[in-house]
Amino acid sequence: MVTDSDQADRLRAKRQALADERHQRELRETAGPRLVTIVNLALGLSLSVDDFLQQGDALGVFVWPKRIEDAPGLVAAYVDRPSAEEVLACFDRQIGHLTGSIGFHDKAYLGFARVTDIAPTSLLEIANACKDSVLFFVDRPKGAVLVDCYEGSRSPYSVAVQGDSLLSETVACFDKQ
Repeated sequence: MVTDSDQADRLRAKRQALADERHQRELRETAGPRLVTIVNLALGLSLSVDDFLQQGDALGVFVWPKRIEDAPGLVAAYVDRPSAEEVLACFDRQIGHLTGSIGFHDKAYLGFARVTDIAPTSLLEIANACKDSVLFFVDRPKGAVLVDCYEGSRSPYSVAVQGDSLLSETVACFDKQ
């Protein structure tokens, strides 16, 4: 038997879901174009907001605990720009340019866009320009790369890798960190 309380709870949940969906659409329309412009400038592309698909966790999940240095995988946490550049330049030497899906951590409203032949160091340019966390799901070797720029610190950058295949290919890049 469905009680009035159960119906009210379901109605509240439905209204909240609709409000959340509307909020995500508004964020996509207002904040999305700025982020896409930053990606385009750094990568020399002409992506639109429509190229970024909201795929949920279909691409994978990046585990980010309260402190990035506690994240699983390989992490160069709170490093200066030259150190972050060296890690990413090492990626280029180890695995070459990246093909996969690019987006931003915690920006589900934007989603991810497919890109090919991306220099790993360009992820640092994007993170720096938007003062945010760029997330790249690499096709091969499979895994995720996160490049974060935390404004207001002398060592504002973090680079992290998750995914066994990508870890094994880039472990040498973190030896100096």
